[in-house]
Amino acid sequence: MQFGLILTDRHHDADKEEHPSYTLVKKFASDMKPDFVVDLGDLLDLSYISSFNEHFLRKLENKRYLKDISMVNRELDFWQGVTKEYVQLEGNHDYRIKRWVDKVPSLEGLVEYETVFGFERRGIEWVWSDHQPYKRGKLMFHHGRFCTKYAAAKHIDVYGGNMVFGHIHKFQTASKVVPYFNDEIQAWSLGCLCDVEPEYAKNQPLGHQNGFGCVYVGDDGGFNLYPVNIVNGGFMWEGRRYG
Repeated sequence: MQFGLILTDRHHDADKEEHPSYTLVKKFASDMKPDFVVDLGDLLDLSYISSFNEHFLRKLENKRYLKDISMVNRELDFWQGVTKEYVQLEGNHDYRIKRWVDKVPSLEGLVEYETVFGFERRGIEWVWSDHQPYKRGKLMFHHGRFCTKYAAAKHIDVYGGNMVFGHIHKFQTASKVVPYFNDEIQAWSLGCLCDVEPEYAKNQPLGHQNGFGCVYVGDDGGFNLYPVNIVNGGFMWEGRRYG
């Protein structure tokens, strides 16, 4: 049996303070020493290469990809120090790098995550959007394809199996009994590890939540997944309070 952590939607930005929810999860990981960690994507925010901001130059002043690269490499050093196996999925914000290269082909081979974070050298498995879901045992992992009110149910209907995803920055769950196969399947979305009131929301409530997931995966592929809500700066696990 293996114990793993599931992270999603960190939206790192070297010009911002590390979000307290993420700091808390790192403390938890240092104590638990998980066998594996899966990050479901949106590792970086990359607002400065977003098409949404290309006409708002004041927002982009002093933004540098190099600063984000240095910061994430330090974070990867941390995670590889607390776990034996680290898997990184591509999120929609991470996909901005591909669109950047499509727009400026001369950057090809210089700015991609595989290059700047040295995934092959580090032994990190990198899962492109079009290669998702990533599967471990009987559980599938995806950054998230749908963001509707019933996103969890939609993922079950489309993928037909157990799935955990991020993308919508809030907790959801849905389940389905498949009677003719004597089976039950379930989908979970997890909270984010970044600001739940981002600047782009313009002070409008989004209902975002902070959190992460813990999962036990048996040798037969069976699993139990536990979504962990971070509320008021803390959470409890096995009788201990963090935060």
